[in-house]
Amino acid sequence: MRYYIKGEQDAEKGFKSPGALYGNLALGLASGLTGSFFCPIPPFAFIALSGLPKVKIRHSTVSNIEYLKQDAYIMGYERVARKKRKFQSMIGGGVGLVVGLGTYGVLKSTGNEIIK
Repeated sequence: MRYYIKGEQDAEKGFKSPGALYGNLALGLASGLTGSFFCPIPPFAFIALSGLPKVKIRHSTVSNIEYLKQDAYIMGYERVARKKRKFQSMIGGGVGLVVGLGTYGVLKSTGNEIIK
């Protein structure tokens, strides 16, 4: 149990997921620019699918390399890492969607020829 908790603590301190953040930001922006009623679906699908890829544990985020031999440590680390990845993905998708819809609204209201 100590290894599991230590894995959670190390993941909380060291795990970063910029790919999930920026990937869903771009998807949310592109989806919002369509102005469709169904534009929230792709960012939310991305959030659900962002928990599937394997978590890579970087040695720089581990407090003791010997912990990597323990399955409980790895399970604790992965649990928190997946949670952080989904949260970052949710932030990116939400911001991208809001910016995309806002841009769509501005372009639509100015009567721009790009959007009709």
